[in-house]
Amino acid sequence: ETIPGSVALLQSMLDARAAAWDRPGLEAERGALEARLEGADAAAVASLSDRLGEVIDLLETIDGPQAQHHAQGILRGLQFEPEDSGKGESELSSGWQQRLALAQ
Repeated sequence: ETIPGSVALLQSMLDARAAAWDRPGLEAERGALEARLEGADAAAVASLSDRLGEVIDLLETIDGPQAQHHAQGILRGLQFEPEDSGKGESELSSGWQQRLALAQ
């Protein structure tokens, strides 16, 4: 169990991934593209649809089932044990906090 106010390592990794890929910006772009598609003429539909597909793919990369697996792989590569993924950042020594910073 994590200490109150402390983010679990795995969630910390997922949050860093979302920030690096600008999830809020991509979600806003998806909404804008969907709105533009509703009133688009036939010529614009193809390019808007292509970009919407790219944005959806990026969002799935950030939040999809492979994101957690990827984050766990990075943590394992830095010698974190699987049971560590539920620990809070504040529970780590300064050396392990540095490893986490590298992972993010």
